[in-house]
Amino acid sequence: MVSVVVNVFQDQGLSVDYQPKPFLRASNELHSGLVDTHMGTFATQWDGFIYSRWHYHLSKIAVLFKKNKVTKWNGYDTLAGKRIGWPKGYFFHVYFDKKIPIKLLEVIDMKQCIRLLQVDRLDFCMEGLITGLLPAISEFNVELNEFKTETVFLEPVYLRFQDTPRSRNIKALFDKRMDELYTTGKLEQIYQKLGLSPIFPEQSELAEHPLIEVEKFTNGTDEWAPFVEYLNH
Repeated sequence: MVSVVVNVFQDQGLSVDYQPKPFLRASNELHSGLVDTHMGTFATQWDGFIYSRWHYHLSKIAVLFKKNKVTKWNGYDTLAGKRIGWPKGYFFHVYFDKKIPIKLLEVIDMKQCIRLLQVDRLDFCMEGLITGLLPAISEFNVELNEFKTETVFLEPVYLRFQDTPRSRNIKALFDKRMDELYTTGKLEQIYQKLGLSPIFPEQSELAEHPLIEVEKFTNGTDEWAPFVEYLNH
């Protein structure tokens, strides 16, 4: 997915210095003005920040679990009351289609999550299927005959910017070029060349842009507070 963004900007004569970092660190660097954009974010109502109109990836947020722990997958209802691990700072639950009670453990990374899943200290590990779960499954030699993945929801992934004149110009350039590439059919060719499923403008409408008030999540007064039990390591 990074290659798509690089292709779009380089095509306009802009160089891209991509630095893979943990989500929270990347987010903090954007907040501090150390970088121009934060990739891999879902669109939310967040004061002082803006998002590209075009998404560049449709993320499948999925769970990994032991087959013998789930007799029948029934979407969100299967997760109700279960112990779920996902990376710190992700707020996956605000994108759920319904509120369900969950027991949440914010993990450092998927290695920790899978290790806890293997010893039955978690029921599910949740992450992006392509960018998170599948690489971890391959890296940590997860026995696929014992585990299974299921997609929980789909969410468009955007570029996030600080709301500054410089960032607004970069955002406008990205969206304008994505429009042109889509209209000419070249955007689909880029995705095909990279072995990725093509994206379409109407998929951006999947994003409801929920309001995340970090302070409320921190002090436990957000609307999800009655439904989430935070677990200790």
